[in-house]
Amino acid sequence: MKARILIVDDERNLRVTLAEILASRGYEILEADDSVNALAMLREKEPDLVFCDWKMPTGGGEELLQALQQQEEIRKPPVIIMTAYGTSGNAIKAIQLGAYDFISKPFHLY
Repeated sequence: MKARILIVDDERNLRVTLAEILASRGYEILEADDSVNALAMLREKEPDLVFCDWKMPTGGGEELLQALQQQEEIRKPPVIIMTAYGTSGNAIKAIQLGAYDFISKPFHLY
């Protein structure tokens, strides 16, 4: 059984590129463009890991992490936050909300 990774980002190009790289390494890939769609994927598909952008127009990583804390029925995989807003304040807040890690964009995919 392949490990399932959910990529949550409003930037389609980043989602596609990251999905292609991870799929080439044998992972099953799920995609969502905001935290609302990500929550639906978390309920339906139960991914093993989530990469999520911190800031998106219709709900980003902060909203996703808060929703995961509030909803007991959803399995809680590790969430790695990706952001172009890599301040120490955002990193601290993400970790306090339960993020597994916090990485700044741009990052090297290879």
